[in-house]
Amino acid sequence: MLNQIETRYIYHFDKYISFLFGNRNENDPEQRIYNKLIQLEGEELDNWINEKIKGYITGGTYHYLDDFIGENFEGIKGRILFSSWYYSPINWPNGELLWLDEIYGNYEEGDLDAIKEKLFQNLKLTDRNYLTSWKMNLMMDYLKMYINTMTSVELVNYIKEMIDPYIPK
Repeated sequence: MLNQIETRYIYHFDKYISFLFGNRNENDPEQRIYNKLIQLEGEELDNWINEKIKGYITGGTYHYLDDFIGENFEGIKGRILFSSWYYSPINWPNGELLWLDEIYGNYEEGDLDAIKEKLFQNLKLTDRNYLTSWKMNLMMDYLKMYINTMTSVELVNYIKEMIDPYIPK
C-alpha cells in the first residue's frame, strides 16, 4: 500500500519517464532508446534493461557515467537525470508538477519513516543521512528502488504505458 508521498513520487516518475523516452527529450528526439526497447526481446532485452536502461533512468552509479557522455549510448547526446529534469523551467509553466514542499506537505505521521524503511530494505542502504537536500535525495533514492525492483518485462510495459497509454473504449 502506497502512502500519500509515494503516490506523489510516482506521479512525477510517470512524467519523467514519458519525457525521457518520448519525443520531447532533446537528447533523443528520434526516440532511439524507446524504439530499441520495443524491438528487443528475451535475454537480449533483459541484459540491456539491467545493464543500461535502469542506470539511464535512475542515474546509475559513477562507473556508468562514461556510457552516457557524448553520443556513447545509442547515439544520443547524453542523459538527463531526474533532478535536472525536475528543476528544469520547462516543467513549471503548465503546473503539472508539485514543488517539493507540496509533495511533502501535510503527510501522515510515519509516511517518511515508512519510505526510509523501504529504501533501506530494498536498496540495502546501511547509513544514509537525509540532512541536506533531503527532499530530492529521498525522492531520487525512491526512483532507484522503484525502477530497480521492476523486472525487465514490467519496466518495458511501464515505459510503453507512459509513452503510448492504452485507453479503453
